[in-house]
Amino acid sequence: MYEKLLLNLAILAGKISFIVLKVTGRQGTAMPGKVAIKIFPGILKELTKKCNKTVVITGTNGKTTTNNLTNHIIGGKYDNLVSNLKGANMIQGVVTSFIVNNKNSYDWGIFEVDEGSIPDVIHFFSPDYVILTNFF
Repeated sequence: MYEKLLLNLAILAGKISFIVLKVTGRQGTAMPGKVAIKIFPGILKELTKKCNKTVVITGTNGKTTTNNLTNHIIGGKYDNLVSNLKGANMIQGVVTSFIVNNKNSYDWGIFEVDEGSIPDVIHFFSPDYVILTNFF
């Protein structure tokens, strides 16, 4: 019960910060997730449970292009996707993608993740698929 309350409070606070950023003319790609994580550090674990399948795309170069292509391909068959298409590729950007597109369930979660942030992200869930572009 307490965990569910924290989850909902974190999502609400993230949504409020997203709205404030939009009203002030800023992009809300990372801050909503950062706010939500402060309130509920385990939020990503709970949010990824809403995905039937998950994909993590990582590497030094080509993550955003690969993420966009993967979304385009999978989106051809499935309508209900969640993804961080704007390139906010650290844990707070992944969380923000759920906050901005908050639903009860998703067919696919497709996430671009900075190679340095991989340990932080996969600490909370095990992706069904990992796409590695390259590492320098």
